[in-house]
Amino acid sequence: MPYWLFMFHLLEKRIAEAFAAKIEALYGEKGPVQIEQPTQEPPHDPETGEVIAVPRAIAIPMIADEKTGVLNADWRAWGASFIAAIRASKSLAETMHWKAENEKALARMEKEVPKMFKGLQTSANKATAELLPKAE
Repeated sequence: MPYWLFMFHLLEKRIAEAFAAKIEALYGEKGPVQIEQPTQEPPHDPETGEVIAVPRAIAIPMIADEKTGVLNADWRAWGASFIAAIRASKSLAETMHWKAENEKALARMEKEVPKMFKGLQTSANKATAELLPKAE
């Protein structure tokens, strides 16, 4: 098992233990805590609703600021679509195609919302790592 994967599982275990301790302290309930990734659907074409099977640039949805009404990029929605596409990939080559097709959006996201971009990178790397052959 690669070192980084071992560390990920160790951190995940410690987080679950911390949540269990907090829940017990707050509510007096003892029991296991399970952490899991939310499921996301692969991206759909906004006009036809069809699942996008071939890697291509994902359109950045826009959202109006509640106070000013100014349209801004909805990076949370775009990131969810991008990660869903990476998770739906069948090969490492396909994940690389998704990343290449969305290179401009990724660069823009990194510039506009760097913290969210780092989270996206972590999720994309984890999903990509799941496609790597398992070392036995």
